[in-house]
Amino acid sequence: MTTLEVISIILFSFGGFLLLLYFGWEAGPHHKSSKREILYLLFVLSLLASGWAAIQSDGGLMSSAHFCNTDGTIKNNLNVDIFEGTLMAYFVIHVFLNSIPNAGDQLEGVPLTKEMEVSHAALRKVKDIEGLVWDVHTTGPLALKRMQIRNGALPPFILASAFIRLMMILDDGFANFIFVINLMIASLFILTFAKQVIVVVVINSKSRDNLHNDIEALMKMENGLNFLLEHINTALMIEEAPWRTVELICNDLSKLNVTARAILVDAIQKRGVNRNAAAELLIKRLFLESKGEMLVQLKNMTDLGGDYQNLYKLIYSDISSEHTRNDILEHFKSEAGMMARSANEKHGIPLHEYKYGVKILSDVDDTLYSSGGKFPAGIDKEYPKHQLYPGCLNFFRSLDKIYDVTDSQGVGVEGSPSDVDESECNLVFLSARPHAYKDMAEEHSYRLFKGLVREGKMHVIPTLLPGRLKQGLQAVLLYPFKKTLAWKAVGELKFKTFENYSKMYPEYKYVFCGDDGQGDLLAGELMSKHYPGSVLAVFIHRVVEKGKALHTQVLESRGETLLGESLKSPDRSASWNELSETIWPGSNIYVTETYIKSAAIACTLGLITTTELFECAASAIDEFDEIRCMYPDRGADWSEAEKDLDYDIVDANEVLKSMGWEGEVIGAITKTTVLFDGKREEEGGGGGRVRRISLSSSTKDGLGGGTKRNRTSLKEVSSTKATGNFDNII
Repeated sequence: MTTLEVISIILFSFGGFLLLLYFGWEAGPHHKSSKREILYLLFVLSLLASGWAAIQSDGGLMSSAHFCNTDGTIKNNLNVDIFEGTLMAYFVIHVFLNSIPNAGDQLEGVPLTKEMEVSHAALRKVKDIEGLVWDVHTTGPLALKRMQIRNGALPPFILASAFIRLMMILDDGFANFIFVINLMIASLFILTFAKQVIVVVVINSKSRDNLHNDIEALMKMENGLNFLLEHINTALMIEEAPWRTVELICNDLSKLNVTARAILVDAIQKRGVNRNAAAELLIKRLFLESKGEMLVQLKNMTDLGGDYQNLYKLIYSDISSEHTRNDILEHFKSEAGMMARSANEKHGIPLHEYKYGVKILSDVDDTLYSSGGKFPAGIDKEYPKHQLYPGCLNFFRSLDKIYDVTDSQGVGVEGSPSDVDESECNLVFLSARPHAYKDMAEEHSYRLFKGLVREGKMHVIPTLLPGRLKQGLQAVLLYPFKKTLAWKAVGELKFKTFENYSKMYPEYKYVFCGDDGQGDLLAGELMSKHYPGSVLAVFIHRVVEKGKALHTQVLESRGETLLGESLKSPDRSASWNELSETIWPGSNIYVTETYIKSAAIACTLGLITTTELFECAASAIDEFDEIRCMYPDRGADWSEAEKDLDYDIVDANEVLKSMGWEGEVIGAITKTTVLFDGKREEEGGGGGRVRRISLSSSTKDGLGGGTKRNRTSLKEVSSTKATGNFDNII
């Protein structure tokens, strides 16, 4: 092997390693900013192209014998090699072009400041700045990005290329023709690419200077900067502007309102904070110079982006300095403590009972919607795959509350819940699905969430906190051998994620919703145990048979560790099923089959009102009817779901009656046979759904239809509310 061959192999291998590193190490210095990503991939492209060219030359790169036959014509195999090399080079360039960020999205869901007065001169200047930003973007990064083949067109492009390569091997004349065409296209592409690079690096630098000067002039006008940040694509402006412009904007933060600050935090995060000390300092200033209610609103608005760029990622991933992270978290804690003390002094609210609002943390698969029993997502087959559970979103909406603010410091008054402000983001999903490169893993979920918001089913675009590849892969690989125990690491990770998240929002209380099919019950148990004052309730959707759920008593019986610590000595005399029948006194974990039952329990705990309980049950009934109409072929498969809902309607009506409800009574579920055949089924005291009946027309076993299950009744909730051990049979 010649020296050139060795060098070429080293170059190609090193380039491949750097390309893998680009996707695998998202916290690396090559992801400091989008510009650094572009330069990094350009360097990788050069290595791969040089290495491949040297390998293909077989050490005879300058030899005419390598290029030509004895009669002077180009060798056919060389034509094929050049064609293959061109394709390989393009695919690397495609990755490079694909890495160029799209036009940065403005922070979604943030309410604009009302009645902001600005001069006509300021309006004109804002228009000029907006046009300048767009010109810089369209003649630079966007022009480069337009040179790539659309991702959707890649499969047919690859198939066509494979066919052309085959024809080149079979026909020398066709191979020579493709060589000429290939040379022309490659030359044109290289010239265009070089031109765009020159535009980005040289010509647009003057436009960026003009952008800086215009923003500097606008800042001298009243409300000019606030209006600019709220009414143009700030993320795109921050991306295209020189860094000195970003520092200029943040020079006097006292002039920025909370909406402008949130938009600025989001824009700086999208430009790049990781390993960028200057950006971290600006983020730190934006938070530390916000206090009281303004700080709470700033944090919530930062989570309204509707993408993977959120406050959790900013604090725990993007900010690489532990000192900066701790300073920000300490400020969050200090301000929350100040708000609690203020509430105590002015309204007599005990410090441990103060809450600014309630945040709902929830799992996705088998909690928000059914997995359809598809491993590894979940195991519930009662509902079709990806079907939302009846009443789930209404239940989340009912739990989501903030409390009346009585002064500028954001003091929450206990006992006076109000509707959530449009700037609040209190719905958070903890997913076991691991985070992948950028938003590859989260994009699908956010598309679903945004669709539900547009349809009016979900009341706010939530935050999604993904899992990690290590724990997820470990659970999938160990499941055939350890079954439910394999999900222990996932449950621990969800608890640690909650722990970190609660440090960002110490002024809130929490409700956790999950299922018992994987690690949610274990995570909920850890939350309840370690944060009893912060976690108001844990609602677990039962999807497995009794005795199969994973919780701490099971781990104790197996001698397992939890959070790195040994548990009690294993009790070999107790079986898994026996442990699962234990009632945990004093816990606030509730295992239910439907969200009607969850809402009934939440009502007894004071988390939702009787009106919200009724609305949750009514929506669950309507949604269940809609689901059955969507899947009429399932027939008898709906029987278990019907029973679960019917039983819990009885319990919900009992709660309403015990709490003095004077409105309508929740009617029974319409049997599937009646729904489709119009025939009334005479069984179990059930019947067609009656939405408006009087209390005197209740059934023998309780209000509504169906027969009560042989389990703890909601009549006992008043006696169990103090200990929280209602229906805690796992």
